[in-house]
This record gives sequence, structure tokens and C-alpha cells, in this order.
Amino acid sequence: MFKRFSLTALVLALAATLGGPAPSLAEQAPDTAAPASATEPDRPPYVEISGRRSTHEKGKVKLTVFMDFLCSHCHHFDTVVLPVLEKEYGNKLVVEYVGVPLVDPQASHIPVLAYYLAVEQGKGKAMREALFSTIWDLRMDVTRPDILLGVAAKAGLDLEAFKSGFNGNRMQERMEQGMRDAKAINLRGTPTLLIDNHIKINDNSLRNVEAVIGKVLGKGA
Repeated sequence: MFKRFSLTALVLALAATLGGPAPSLAEQAPDTAAPASATEPDRPPYVEISGRRSTHEKGKVKLTVFMDFLCSHCHHFDTVVLPVLEKEYGNKLVVEYVGVPLVDPQASHIPVLAYYLAVEQGKGKAMREALFSTIWDLRMDVTRPDILLGVAAKAGLDLEAFKSGFNGNRMQERMEQGMRDAKAINLRGTPTLLIDNHIKINDNSLRNVEAVIGKVLGKGA
């Protein structure tokens, strides 16, 4: 099979810095995790992060989603909000997912690593959907090797390459880079949305995300 990673001190330290572990999946109801967009009366719907370079390309928007598979709000965004955005904007919208193991760092990192391995095989979308469905619809524990391998098979992955990659260090390093990226934008919860590398969304509602994307596309810059 594959080994269960012992998290490096870096990952645990970054998780603590970003907000620390919340209750594990087994301990929380589907909608108890705090969303990144928890509203405050005077909080703007988005903010441009000072000092970050815009990666905007005319006619396109890059949406980076910092997420945790054990986060119910991430599941909601992926299954309810994102499909509407993809239908509305088509190939104008480029989406990238960055895994941030916050809900339970001792468990959340496992589906994150599995997702990155799937991306490497060109099966990221299928694996993301399969992981969210297994965790939130079927209520199954993807930290169990037999269940995780079943999810990988469902997503169409090469299982031997998957097991071999899971036992290596490359995906661990990729996850750690994602944690550093999250810290750089002062992430405090998931999902956190970043547009064109410098616009951080504070309100993840469909209406607000549509408004921000529309504004960015309207500028054409």
C-alpha cells in the first residue's frame, strides 16, 4: 500500500499560523466549519493585496481556490458555485486548486496529496469530484488506504503510479508550497478565492464572485 505521511514541522507550524486545526470530519456536522467569507458589516467584498503582481491576461480570469477537502464550505463551492461560474464564463475562467490542510492537519493532508497526484496524471477534476463526493455524500473516511485507492480507481488513475507517488516527497513539497502561498495572502479560512494573483475575495457568494469576475473582465487590462 502506501505510507501515511508524518507531517513535517513546517506543515504543522503553517497550519497553526493559518488558524490551527478545527474539529475533524467525524466530529463536525456538514456546515459547521467557518467559511473564509464570514461577513463583517464593514468588510469590503474583495481586496487588492498590496505588493502582489497581477497575472491578468486580457479576456481571461485566473481563479485560485485555496481549499480543504474536509471543509464543508469548500464542498459547497465546488459543487454549487463553481459549476455556475464555469457555465457562465466558459474558457474565460481558468481555475486552479491549492490544497490547504486546515480542518484537521493530521487527516486533511491525505486527500490533498491524493489530489495533487491526480493532477499530475491529468485527472485532477475527476479526483476532486470523487474525493468531495466520497467524503461528504458517502461520508466515508478517505484516510483509509482501501477507500482512498477506491477513489483513485474511480477517478481513473494509474494506481501503481499513484501508490508510488504517494510514498515519495514531491507531493509533500508541493503541499508545503501551497501552505506558504496561503500564508502569503494571510489566509484565515477555506475556501479562500484569489483572482489573478492579487485580488482576494472576502465574500464567496455566487453574486459577489460573479461581480468581481465581471469587473475584472470588463477592465480588459
